[in-house]
Amino acid sequence: MEQQRLFAWSETSGLLDMNPDKINTSNTFMLHRTTVIDLLLQIQVLFDKFRKDMVNHNGLEVVRDDENSRSEAHQDPEKEAKQANVPLKPRYRDFLKKILKEKAEKGTQRLRWVAFDKTAFETLLMQFSILNDNMTGILDARLQAEIHHTVNDTNRGVLQLHHQIADLQRLVLALDVKVETGQIRLAASQVLAQKAGQQPSPFELLRELAQFKAFNEVIEPSREQVPYDIAIKDQLKLHRKNLQIDRSRLSNRGDGINESQLGERRTEADYTTPDGGTRRVWIEWRVYDKGESSRKYTIERVKKLASLLHHSKPETFRTPHCVAWLDRAEPSPEASPESEDEDMVNMKLGLVFDRPTESDINKPPVTLRQLFDNISFGRPTLTERIYLARAVANSLLYLHSVSFLHKGLRPDNVLFFPMAGGAKSLLLKIDYNLPILSGFEFSRPEHNEEMTEAPSRDDLDHDFYRHPLAQASSIFHPGSAPPSPQVLHLQPQGDMDREAYRRSFDIYSLGVLLMEIGFWKPVQEILSITNPKRQDAKGARDGLLSPSLHSDLAFGMGQIYAESTRICIEGGNAIGLKKGDDEKDDNTAARMGMVFYEQVVKKLENIRV
Repeated sequence: MEQQRLFAWSETSGLLDMNPDKINTSNTFMLHRTTVIDLLLQIQVLFDKFRKDMVNHNGLEVVRDDENSRSEAHQDPEKEAKQANVPLKPRYRDFLKKILKEKAEKGTQRLRWVAFDKTAFETLLMQFSILNDNMTGILDARLQAEIHHTVNDTNRGVLQLHHQIADLQRLVLALDVKVETGQIRLAASQVLAQKAGQQPSPFELLRELAQFKAFNEVIEPSREQVPYDIAIKDQLKLHRKNLQIDRSRLSNRGDGINESQLGERRTEADYTTPDGGTRRVWIEWRVYDKGESSRKYTIERVKKLASLLHHSKPETFRTPHCVAWLDRAEPSPEASPESEDEDMVNMKLGLVFDRPTESDINKPPVTLRQLFDNISFGRPTLTERIYLARAVANSLLYLHSVSFLHKGLRPDNVLFFPMAGGAKSLLLKIDYNLPILSGFEFSRPEHNEEMTEAPSRDDLDHDFYRHPLAQASSIFHPGSAPPSPQVLHLQPQGDMDREAYRRSFDIYSLGVLLMEIGFWKPVQEILSITNPKRQDAKGARDGLLSPSLHSDLAFGMGQIYAESTRICIEGGNAIGLKKGDDEKDDNTAARMGMVFYEQVVKKLENIRV
């Protein structure tokens, strides 16, 4: 982490380019030339002294640069970074490649770590961290913020590359030290943002992400886990709770609010807590087939999803807090025979969520789709639409950083809870900074190898938000091998050529959402489709990439917003995905995450209205 901070400082200050003209004309070096040279000399002296001490204590081993190591350094300068699970930006890779080549050509010796003195190493890190702070402190606020953004982006990549519980624990412990000792000063802009309650410390955020990912790996390991000390579970709070409740704990609201306002999949209820209290909640329903295998599979998925959405997680996820789940088909001791029969017909599983504490409990949530369709809700300003786009893009960025796919990004899954204390006007008081992402009925961790439930072929409207390769197909190929019974109840026959869901499909769905937020109307209206057919959904991507639509969006939202939207919808090279790449590969995922941040999230954050 400290090395990446030094890289980020070098890039931001201009030193990484090794361009004398740029360095000599840089404000940093013109105003602080002596200070910079002094700090760099201190770093060099620090490492020289540490190297000398460690060699004397047999903590380092001298290795000759033979032909094999030279060619290896020339061909793969990222090898050591990959072994350390740290992603390298292209500019950093090129810089290291140049340095390694120069050293190999001179026949210099290298030092290989074999062991180290814990106290000496911690002292080195502390001094290195202080020097990094001082070097960052001489830059202006804008460049300081740029460094912190770059470091945070790299840290998300580091998180993407770690899966072992013990490794994630060490990351959390290291971040605890940073947070508790306050070793690293924040940029002035970040200090102001924290005071305003807009964002946590970057190290607090990374720690929360690491803890959530560790819990994710406990529930659904992405690979075989190396045995770890059971005490780690206590330290990282990785124990899974039984969240299933009896449906008698939920009662219908008696205030006359029409449930149809929330849609068929969502209802509100009063929840009786284990301590006898009552609070207002909302429920998302998931219908499953009557088959025993389908029911068993779906229940297991809902159990895991409920646990993940219940666990402590960063606010930047913008996901609701799940308090329980229930199976309506389970017999209830207080239910009448008539209601039992009805529930067996419905075959529904429900995820029970808390409302945001600042919301008005007398007003039901509204979806982004409802805001598009109903002018009585009011129309957001340009600034509010930018805020909303940033919030949703940031949410997806952090979900992907812990290898979690949403799979249902569309306007009816973006919720807003009217704020308490609103004006007496008929318009709802909505904070567009605080959307809630819901609709996790098809979500799963990215590395999970279980068969994923396929979207219904009847859901034509939803297909407009799915990448063409992820849409339901209306054609079954007779010549293909017959699907197994397990696949049949999870995936309709017409969907056998539908590709496995991946993160680039989520990014595509985000692009469609950004287009809708820009025009403030549903995608079908944007494409002037009045009677949608299957081929309309399949061709939606081409229509959304049309130059005329891009021009109209840029006219209303600005060129930067339009370009970020295009990148999401276009995908491929635009989001760092090369032909033949496997998106489940950690290095590919880390690269995509860094490109997605640079080309979409960061650009949206930099828009000023």
